[in-house]
Amino acid sequence: PGGAGAQYTFAFFYSGPSTLSPEQAALWTAHRRMLRDQAMAKEWGVTPEQARQLKAIDFSGIELRPSPQDRQALSQLFAGYVAATSGPARMDAQKQVVDKLDAIARASRDDARKNLVAGIDRIKATLTPEQVERIAKP
Repeated sequence: PGGAGAQYTFAFFYSGPSTLSPEQAALWTAHRRMLRDQAMAKEWGVTPEQARQLKAIDFSGIELRPSPQDRQALSQLFAGYVAATSGPARMDAQKQVVDKLDAIARASRDDARKNLVAGIDRIKATLTPEQVERIAKP
């Protein structure tokens, strides 16, 4: 992929569902579905007022947000990986990229998870206990 001078853009996100309880994961998934699928919202008994409140819940704070310095370091490491042809040099370059990504994730993960759970708690507070049970039941 990409030759000399190729530009790469990195997208960072928190894959929260793997760290959520089944109920939290169901509510997070249902939130997006309720806002996009009127039939499903109706099935779950979402009122217009609830829909308004659910639309106001912002999950933009769940991205991993590496610093400009981390982005630059990762870009340099990835360029080294792309430039490495094979063998030990490529394996070492790959390990450096993975290690940097892991460090970026560890630095942002707790804040991202906290923001995700706070949004899910707002979803739960907006819905009735019966709606939560209906949505979260397997």
